[in-house]
Amino acid sequence: MRWQVFQLLSQMLGGQNLAAHIATASTLNLWPAVLTLSSYSLVTPNLYWSLSQDKTIWQSLPQDTQEYLSNIFELNTLRNETILRETHRVIAALNAQNIRPFTLKNTGELLNQRTPHIGYRMQTDIDLMVQPQELDKAYAIIQQLDYNIAQEQLGQHGPILNRADNENIANVEREYQHHQHLAPLIKAGAAASVELHRHAYTPRFQKKFLLQTLFEQASSHNVDDLQFLTMSACQRQQHLVYHSYIGDGFQARSELPLRTACDWLHTTNPRPQTFSDPQLTNFDALIKYLLLDEPSKLGAVNRQRKHIELRHRSAIIGALLAYCGKLKHGVINVMYNPQKLRKRLRLWFS
Repeated sequence: MRWQVFQLLSQMLGGQNLAAHIATASTLNLWPAVLTLSSYSLVTPNLYWSLSQDKTIWQSLPQDTQEYLSNIFELNTLRNETILRETHRVIAALNAQNIRPFTLKNTGELLNQRTPHIGYRMQTDIDLMVQPQELDKAYAIIQQLDYNIAQEQLGQHGPILNRADNENIANVEREYQHHQHLAPLIKAGAAASVELHRHAYTPRFQKKFLLQTLFEQASSHNVDDLQFLTMSACQRQQHLVYHSYIGDGFQARSELPLRTACDWLHTTNPRPQTFSDPQLTNFDALIKYLLLDEPSKLGAVNRQRKHIELRHRSAIIGALLAYCGKLKHGVINVMYNPQKLRKRLRLWFS
């Protein structure tokens, strides 16, 4: 059943055979499982958008499912509007000190309103990057906006630290000394943390994607008197694959990050596209296979798809694949960034 639920959700996100998939989910009472998976994958707003564009399709959903999806989408819209206002405030403060930040991930999409709707995607952080010589100054400016460092708790944000707590602040900053971004900054009551990046990629890919080249090839924007940079379409596609898919360990664990898959469909429209990079070609084919129901002739894609199916069909095999993938991913990251070994050991054995 887990594999069937994954297939239903994936193809609904891709807009494929919606009437048939809705009927299957309703007949087999799979909506609770589908919505649980969509919530876990952070794609419930995307699912709402896919199912709500056709009135007939939308009205075929069970009433409680309609209400749930509508409420989540409305809440996410309000949250993203709050994050957008705070992003304006942070960028305005940086601009006032002659710093033009590079917006990463979906932060630039929110500012430019390039997604179908402001509530379309779940936003987790405000991700910004500046030139190395601007890093300390930018970090201080953001802290002046009542943002503070939070205590680390097993890789998650814990209580916000008092600025006088020099020892714990130093410990947290030390954890991020060799990370692609500085320690996240959090403000009480804020909808999202601010992550100020040293680089857009982990050390594993920083030689492939040089920092200065990223800045040189970025798109420049002036929106609502805010000056900032965003990734070009090509850079965005590369970042989704190398950072969000490979860099975050999903490929190694034989998982498909559905939120990244939705981002990919959004950034690669109109279709079709060809890619000179085999990693992009394979990821595109995997998305087409799982979300758009287009089988692939590529061996690597079919193997990855089979592993994803095994993960969902068998909890035991899924756990083994996840463990082996996590170990492989951790070893690779430590090879490129040996200084993070202590932190990884602490997280693995905690």
